[in-house]
Amino acid sequence: MKIGDNMNYIPIYLIENNQKIVLIGQGKPILDKIEKFQAFSNSLIFLCTNQHQEKVAQCEMILIDESKWKQYVEAFSPRFIIQSGVSSSIAKQIYDYCMKSQIEINTVDQPSLCSFIMPVIFEKGKFKLAMSSSGASPMMAKLLMQNIGEVIPDSIDVMLDWLCEVRPYLKETLKLDFPEWKMLQKELCMYMLKLNRPLTTEELNVFIKRYQKQ
Repeated sequence: MKIGDNMNYIPIYLIENNQKIVLIGQGKPILDKIEKFQAFSNSLIFLCTNQHQEKVAQCEMILIDESKWKQYVEAFSPRFIIQSGVSSSIAKQIYDYCMKSQIEINTVDQPSLCSFIMPVIFEKGKFKLAMSSSGASPMMAKLLMQNIGEVIPDSIDVMLDWLCEVRPYLKETLKLDFPEWKMLQKELCMYMLKLNRPLTTEELNVFIKRYQKQ
């Protein structure tokens, strides 16, 4: 069976709300995860299993014996756990505990010991795009994301703000059924991407008049 064949993921963004995230282990991979999460959470706890591990800024770091992981996890009651650099037996123990306790778990480079994966994220203002290889090759996802990110227009924030502003007006004015509403949004977005800017009032009125006649 290939990696990812038996995995069904729910593609959602969660609102963080300062939910506790516990990271267990040592090494560069776990430090990369900490750096990634620091942009989204102020409630990171690093249970470090290596006394020689470098200090991590903006993250509560506690030196532990990896065999004592459970008492710390129970004390902090996290919503998410990420682990890397622990022994295979401990990694399986932590995964089994999380499954029983309804804690979401990610084991770096071990998709079979994950209840969630961490996609590559591209951000430009309000626009956020996530991509994953289902654990097969994070580097492939990262390289593809870099190529995709190059085609996202610099004006994306201005266009998104405009769409957010006009959507309630269009809904109230046109009162379209769902298929027509989707088609209108698609046409507006495609036209804006072609122009690389929001529509003028005159251009928007052309769309409105066309859909009023349907």
